[in-house]
Amino acid sequence: MSNWQEHIESLLNPKFERTPTGIHGETVTETYMSINPEDQTCIKVGYLTEGELIYIQFENPRTPGFTEQQNREYFYRHTFDTNNTYGPPGLMFNKQNKEAIEQLLQTGLNGKEIQHYSNSELVKSEIFYSYGTSEPTEFGTTITFKKRSFWNRLFSKADEPTTIKEIQLNEIFAGTTAL
Repeated sequence: MSNWQEHIESLLNPKFERTPTGIHGETVTETYMSINPEDQTCIKVGYLTEGELIYIQFENPRTPGFTEQQNREYFYRHTFDTNNTYGPPGLMFNKQNKEAIEQLLQTGLNGKEIQHYSNSELVKSEIFYSYGTSEPTEFGTTITFKKRSFWNRLFSKADEPTTIKEIQLNEIFAGTTAL
């Protein structure tokens, strides 16, 4: 494989089908849908016009918080580099990055989303996630769905969560080796 698009397609086929490509600004986007009609997860992939991989997003209606978190993140040049941090946006197509993306797609997602509901309405989700096989971080990201003023949050008990639901992220994408 000579670029990210070919490599990712080879990792996801034949279990996922690629839909037509789109362009948004400087990002070429692709969506992969499972050939299993019961699988609601779609995988969205973005490439910069120079060929770097900018994101891989796993979207599933069961995990709206995780979907929203991924919309806020992208890969940096050194996302998987143990010697450097950050760098400009986008992963270069090299051995180290290829191996990290292969592991992610083959072994699946690692983490959980904890959803907090009040009166059957999703108030917030806490996301605990890590790339690869390392343990998910104990410090999560909170995505708030119901906006309230500071004073309302301080004095109101009506919106306290009445139901908490936990979803393991490997339930929405367990990797291509598990399918």
